[in-house]
Amino acid sequence: MSNLTLHHLGLAVLACSASPDEATLYARASALAPDQPLEAAELCEQLDERLAAECLALTAAEVASRDPEQGVALCDRVQVPVWRDECRFLLVDAALEHRPAAEAASGCRRAGRFAASCLMHAWQAHARVCRDEASDLEQAAAAFEPSLGWADGVLVVDEPLRDSFWNLFFGVWVDSLEQVDMRTCDGVEGSLGRRCQRAQPGTLQRALNRAERRGLDRDLLCSGGPLPDRVAQSTGVSFVPHPHLDVVAERFAARHCPLEDR
Repeated sequence: MSNLTLHHLGLAVLACSASPDEATLYARASALAPDQPLEAAELCEQLDERLAAECLALTAAEVASRDPEQGVALCDRVQVPVWRDECRFLLVDAALEHRPAAEAASGCRRAGRFAASCLMHAWQAHARVCRDEASDLEQAAAAFEPSLGWADGVLVVDEPLRDSFWNLFFGVWVDSLEQVDMRTCDGVEGSLGRRCQRAQPGTLQRALNRAERRGLDRDLLCSGGPLPDRVAQSTGVSFVPHPHLDVVAERFAARHCPLEDR
């Protein structure tokens, strides 16, 4: 999400929750944020505590890409802990646009309750680089694996976290392909191959969830014909039939189609 979009989001939320005077003050701060962040911050701090925190966080995100130190300083002025954590998370997102993920990810140590989400964003950016620079899946995975160490001292590095880490990697890898296919894992040996196999159903599920949020054609999904064809035509998500993937698609169709149409 761009910083401009973040400010629009903040203004939209504000319109439903603030007095007319606060809304005007917030809008003035938002307009100043790109070029005069310190002046914007002073206006933010005239709002009530919650709105001031939100306004400061979005101002910090606005300035962070060109002046990271000023972004950090603005986050430090946020008085509401949850928004201070969110602000530091937003700084990492801004840094990921122009710095190596390994550098940006160091900021996740200060993101508090958002540290896990922060690291996931950094890992996702790094996974794309590993994918784009590798000649095959195993080479990309070998380049990606050391980044699990970014979580040391931030999160408990247990098996659920490792699963999330690798699921994210394989999701990024599959995003570069035309379809979800269990055969992607063919020839990948050992624990990496097993993780690859386990990740594919989740990758398909997340792709379908994204398609659902964009809007899908239920008439096509619920029409007759092979399920993979109906899923592809209605969502744009393609998969090669396999029992582990079929069950994901069947459950997805079951949520949207009357029983008689399945």
